[in-house]
Amino acid sequence: MGSLQNRTALAGNSPFRSYPDFAAYWCRSNRDVVHKGRAMAAKRIAWIDNARGLGIVLVVLGHVITTIGSLPVKSMIFTFHMPLFVFLTTMVLKDEDWRTAAVSKARALLLPYVTYLFLLGLPACLYRLSGSFSAGIVYGAKLALGGTYLTGTMTAFWYMPAIYLTLLGYLFLRQRLGGERSGRFVAAMTVVALLAYAISSLRITVPVPLALHAVPGLVLFMWIGRSIAWNRNVAAMTVAAIAVVCVAIWIERASAGRTFQLDLKNGILGVPLLGILLACAGSQLVFALARLSERSALLSRLLGFLGRTTIPILFLHQAVNIGLRDAGINNQYILTVTALLLPALFALCVRRHLPAACPYLGIPQAKTVGSAGEQHNERSASRQHAGGVTKAALH
Repeated sequence: MGSLQNRTALAGNSPFRSYPDFAAYWCRSNRDVVHKGRAMAAKRIAWIDNARGLGIVLVVLGHVITTIGSLPVKSMIFTFHMPLFVFLTTMVLKDEDWRTAAVSKARALLLPYVTYLFLLGLPACLYRLSGSFSAGIVYGAKLALGGTYLTGTMTAFWYMPAIYLTLLGYLFLRQRLGGERSGRFVAAMTVVALLAYAISSLRITVPVPLALHAVPGLVLFMWIGRSIAWNRNVAAMTVAAIAVVCVAIWIERASAGRTFQLDLKNGILGVPLLGILLACAGSQLVFALARLSERSALLSRLLGFLGRTTIPILFLHQAVNIGLRDAGINNQYILTVTALLLPALFALCVRRHLPAACPYLGIPQAKTVGSAGEQHNERSASRQHAGGVTKAALH
């Protein structure tokens, strides 16, 4: 009786003639909300992928091109390109226990690091062993030590272990010292900043295992990145960034070519305070360009793809660059495009033909679209009577 009254009331007070009509509308509405929410979430993070794409292009440019005419391309890029990636890391940093992060970040960062170290290092080590046993042993020891012991084709490998240790150290301090806004945490970051500048002043030239001397500087930039509201007052921040760059150019010219180059790999933070400001300014300009790139579907897809394949490009671009130079190809533009293109194609081939290897190589796996059966269930669920068993495959 109650059910009949409910149906009558529903028919009299709503545009739905029956309860099944209402159920169908409810299912469609919820499905639309879910899909709309997913689209909004994708839109929110699209520019971050684009920024990663721009960042990895800058990394390759900095390793391939020194100057274009009188423009010091490498020095300009080195003022901010590594802090840029630290800032991007802070934007997606989860509030999780440092021990949980130790496992998840090991899979995301250290597993690809070890894989590429094996892929590139083992053949080189065997080649040296075939010529001289002692040379092979020394080279193998350098591979194990990592950090700034790695040069040549593996010169960019230092970053992964260093950022892994940075993340764990930062999360550990944040957890133990009462959060990022606590006085104890700020005091700890002040000590870290002093330590980073002390290391920077030493100009360390000897190899350091796992680039441990870079960790204080990375922690400092991680704190700075977490402290800046990158998504607020974007226009004002971009104008301020342009102003900082203009001041740096004026100082560079007034001081007869003083360099602001920031080299985190060697623990160098550049000019005190101004080096940090310039790193933040350069990163903000990249973020602004990444946001603008969303207006072009083609450019956004290209940068987003490069951003999602950052790890294989980071690990393989120097091997491509040096290999082509050894083969006699020295055109810097051809080298730049090829050093980006070949690792990206490698990632595509692995994702298509060897998906099980993707986690080991830092390659995002292809998203699977729901099967035809699942889509049929989703459509039929909206037509199920509310009193029946509704099987909704709402993704």
